[in-house]
Amino acid sequence: MQGCNDDYILFGNTKSTDFYGHTISGRYDGFLLCAEKNALETYAEEKYLVPVKAWKENEDEPSMMSPLLYKDAYVEKTGEQYKITVYFTNAIIMGSQISASTLGAVSYEVNNSMTAADKDEYDILTQVKHTTITVGNLDKPVKFYINGTMG
Repeated sequence: MQGCNDDYILFGNTKSTDFYGHTISGRYDGFLLCAEKNALETYAEEKYLVPVKAWKENEDEPSMMSPLLYKDAYVEKTGEQYKITVYFTNAIIMGSQISASTLGAVSYEVNNSMTAADKDEYDILTQVKHTTITVGNLDKPVKFYINGTMG
C-alpha cells in the first residue's frame, strides 16, 4: 500500500498466509487500516492537575489579571510533549466584575516567538474560557498574551 510506511492495523478475522510480505495464518476477511505508527501512540501517558499563577513579566508579583486564572491547570504528557489547559473564570478586579468572555485570543511564547493557542474557547454555559497550549517541558514559565488586555 502506498504511503503507509509498513504501519497497519488489521481488523477482523485473518486467514491469509501472506500479508504484504508478512506471514500470517488464515484468510483476510476484515478490513485494513493504514495509519502512521506514531499517531497511534498519542494517548496521554501521564495526567496532572498543577497549580498555576499569573505573574507580571518583569516583576516578582502577581499580575492584575491573576484573579481570572483558575488556580489549577490540567496537564497531559504524551511522549516528550505537555498539553496544558488553563481556565479563566469571572473575577472582580479593582472593584469591577470582569467576565472571562471578554478576554481576547490567547497566544504564548514558543522558541522566542508568539504562537496562537492550540485551543482557545469560551463556554457560555459554565462561563469559563479554557485555553490549551503545547510545551516541551514544565521547567520554565510560559509567557501568555491575551489580545485586548494590558498583559
